[in-house]
Amino acid sequence: VVFAFPQVLFAETSLCVADAGAIVEDGGGQSAKAWTVDVAASKYVLTEKNGNLVVKQLGQDGVLFDECVSRYFCESSRGYSGTFMRTNDGRFTIVWFTMRGDRELLIAAKGRCSQI
Repeated sequence: VVFAFPQVLFAETSLCVADAGAIVEDGGGQSAKAWTVDVAASKYVLTEKNGNLVVKQLGQDGVLFDECVSRYFCESSRGYSGTFMRTNDGRFTIVWFTMRGDRELLIAAKGRCSQI
C-alpha cells in the first residue's frame, strides 16, 4: 500500500515578526531616497490555506503571497512584485514594490519567525 500526501499536509503555522525595515523611493524625475521605518507592528503568518502555503498579514483576511514553492520562498500570483523568504534558523525577509503617484516604493523588512 502506497500513501501519497500533499507536500503541505503537515505544514506548520509560523508567526513572523519584523524587527527592522526600510523604504527606498525612486522615480518621478527626482533622486532616489531611502529611510528606515518602524516595523514594530508588522506581523505576518505563514500558514496553509486550501492546501497551499500562503503568507498573510496578521489580522487581515487577504493573502499577500500565495505561490509558495516551499516554506522558504513565496511570491504573489496577482501580478505585483514581491517575495517572502525564510531561512532554516527562522529569520525572514519580506520585500515588495508599490507605487505612490509616479514614485516607485521598494519596501523591505527583516525579522524572526516562530512556530505557533
